[in-house]
Amino acid sequence: SLAQQGTVLAMLRADTVNTLAQGRVAQYLMSKGRELNSRVLTALAERVTADPFVKVKKMIKDLIVKLMEQANGEADHKAYCDTELGTNKLTRENKQSEVEELSASVDKHVAESAQLTEELALLADGLAELRKEQSEATAIRQEEKATNALTVTDAKAAQVAVERATKVLRDFYEKAAGAALLQEPYTGMQSESGGIVGFLEVVFSDFARLETETSTAEDQAAAAYEKFMDESNEDIVVKETESGHKTAKKRDVDAETES
Repeated sequence: SLAQQGTVLAMLRADTVNTLAQGRVAQYLMSKGRELNSRVLTALAERVTADPFVKVKKMIKDLIVKLMEQANGEADHKAYCDTELGTNKLTRENKQSEVEELSASVDKHVAESAQLTEELALLADGLAELRKEQSEATAIRQEEKATNALTVTDAKAAQVAVERATKVLRDFYEKAAGAALLQEPYTGMQSESGGIVGFLEVVFSDFARLETETSTAEDQAAAAYEKFMDESNEDIVVKETESGHKTAKKRDVDAETES
């Protein structure tokens, strides 16, 4: 302790003072013994110099020095321990901060991965729905196209047949006597005619209109189908590109989470 160290230092100082005084006395006596040629003074000087407790004092001094060194060592060790404790505390705080940052980063990556998974699922559903709509639209278009083509073909064939029948009747009526007696009233789809020829003319007109309307409807349906397919294909490309980017991003996020 500080009190013990103070006591030890005081003892060392006192011992040092006594030793110096003892040396001066012995030196003075030795000088006077030589000056006076006195063996008594010379012997006395030697006795003053020869301290019987020298060894004891040396042991005490050594012990005191050892105790002081031990005390200083303990103080140094305490200072070292205090330093190490402070360093360890700082290290623990730093590690705790790193753990918290890492945990926050992992939580962020997990949440981001979950969000990407949900977005990828929505994109997959959207793509599946688009392809389903395209498939249904294609089936409808093919059926509609076949029906329209058949209708146009039938309408054209009917027009040819009616036209031929009308020609035959006209030729017949021109040759037959009393053609007016054979005509009967008939109401057509667009107009009225007083005989069979008028009826055939109305039928011919109806088939011609059917061909025109069906052809126009076919052209419009084909254009609408092409437009739908173009737009849906563009949408598919956009969704597939987005899905690819999100898949790559999710892979990177998952890799960072596992590392």
